[in-house]
Amino acid sequence: MFPRSLPKNNTSAKADVPIQSKFECGSESKKPRKQFKRIRTVEGSCNQCLKHRVKCSLDKPLCKRCLKQGLDCNYDRFNLKWGKVLNINSVASSKGGGGELEGNTGKNNFYMFSGRNAKPLFTLIRSINDKEKRVVSVADNSTTKSVRQSSSTPSTPNTAISSSAEPRAASQEQNTSSDSSREFDYFRNVLIAKLHAFGKSLDESGLEVAQNSPILQNMISTLTACYIHNGSPASISLEEVQQRKAHSIQMLVDKIRQETAHAAENGATSKSDLKDMEALLDACILMSILDSVIDCTNFNIVPTHLFGARAILNEIVKRNPNFLRCLKTGSPLTARLFSLFATMDLIYCILSGESVTCMPQNGWFSLGDCDCWFGVIGSGDPYLQVMEALSFLTNSQLLLKTGNLPLSFMNDLEERFSLLLKLSTPKVNSPWNLFVAGYADVGLVYYSRVILGAGIDDQQVQSTVSTFLSKLKSVPESSTAGDNASSILDHCLLFPLMVLGAHCVRQDQQGFVRKWIGRALPSLSFQNIGSLSVYLDGQWAITSCLSNPSSDPANIQTVRQSTWWNLFADIAKKSIIF
Repeated sequence: MFPRSLPKNNTSAKADVPIQSKFECGSESKKPRKQFKRIRTVEGSCNQCLKHRVKCSLDKPLCKRCLKQGLDCNYDRFNLKWGKVLNINSVASSKGGGGELEGNTGKNNFYMFSGRNAKPLFTLIRSINDKEKRVVSVADNSTTKSVRQSSSTPSTPNTAISSSAEPRAASQEQNTSSDSSREFDYFRNVLIAKLHAFGKSLDESGLEVAQNSPILQNMISTLTACYIHNGSPASISLEEVQQRKAHSIQMLVDKIRQETAHAAENGATSKSDLKDMEALLDACILMSILDSVIDCTNFNIVPTHLFGARAILNEIVKRNPNFLRCLKTGSPLTARLFSLFATMDLIYCILSGESVTCMPQNGWFSLGDCDCWFGVIGSGDPYLQVMEALSFLTNSQLLLKTGNLPLSFMNDLEERFSLLLKLSTPKVNSPWNLFVAGYADVGLVYYSRVILGAGIDDQQVQSTVSTFLSKLKSVPESSTAGDNASSILDHCLLFPLMVLGAHCVRQDQQGFVRKWIGRALPSLSFQNIGSLSVYLDGQWAITSCLSNPSSDPANIQTVRQSTWWNLFADIAKKSIIF
């Protein structure tokens, strides 16, 4: 039996306002006292209690109010938001909205672009300067030296060039051009291959979309510089990386404002405008990868970039409803990056429960035969079936949460569960089948925890965790050495390892997960791997009471009542791990 709705948030009661009365005193009347709002918040309050102006118990990880009402309890100083709240009640039909990527109105693509996705493109982007622990705002980069420089020379001081300095300037320009060429080669041969399941690079024609786009060229250089710095700090200084990043953000925001103004003035656009928007989408996706995968911070920057890319995608779809179908024959870089973005967006929606996915769930089948990060696979491949099922589950839970999920979808939910159960137990334990099974196991745990409301130590949840780990234990340690097909198990299972690992309550299970995550370190220099390790260690410290008989019963009860959103909403806003 499925729950029809989840408990709604109770807002705090309004303060009692005393009635003012007038008493005549001779010929004058007393003036009514000015009423002041009572301050109900306390210092160090969680964001939920601060938002509703109620006293917080300050308990961590969950305060009493958030625990009782099943709210996302976090104590972050920054709570970044994008525009207005998404209207999750908008069930798609052929009316209005204009948000269907495929142009169909079938049963499987009933979610539209709306609310957050259709708002002005960027309301806030923040770049974090880790060295000096300060925020570099895109609106004012005066605190960062040499930020407003040309995209080709982000680290060169912005000095005036006299006539006597022209030969030296020409020499610098040649050196910069040579450096830019090397960075492009490194990006398409090394970095883009690191973002591919099987290490596939791109040829020179794959970057054709960037030829006439200074902003995309700049973003490629910045991303490459940051990755090189992570692997070899002596090669590129942290200060130079920070300057490049701040400059890239400024270019990105300026371009978005320009495109927004252009669209408002001209309406209909030409094919050249579409190509420009495609390059802008690619640049925004790269910025999202930079801040949430390669160079993670402790600030909630992930939704900012993802919803920015959504807004750009929405504009492209309005101008070209066949955008997804064109990926097969379009830019190889765009196809690769869009598959990364769609995956990142889905993961964020699964973990945060904040909105529907950026495309209808059956849009995943349109990625068949495209050059995606997971390879070129057919539209009927089990992996695409799993991703479609995950999209359906996370989109449905929003309607289930508000009591607006039609009864007819209950059967569809059960069908997706049966599909995931089948794909989680492959007949042949090939590397690809185990990769697919890992994502299917995520869906099974999500179904139990979110749709059915099971606890973290629920028998079915723990059975799925044990089965997942057993499948990985069946893989010989030497099977991935030098095997390009098997290497997918080393560095492409981070998302299942995070979700299933967060539900591990035994120390032997936790040790195995920690060891498997370490297999990704030799091949990747991404900071999200470090974020994953820190997150799991913190989570295991909280759930350790479940395996300790002498633990305080109150702590055990708190952990058992912890929801899916309590587990993942915080990490979802800081980094994307897959």
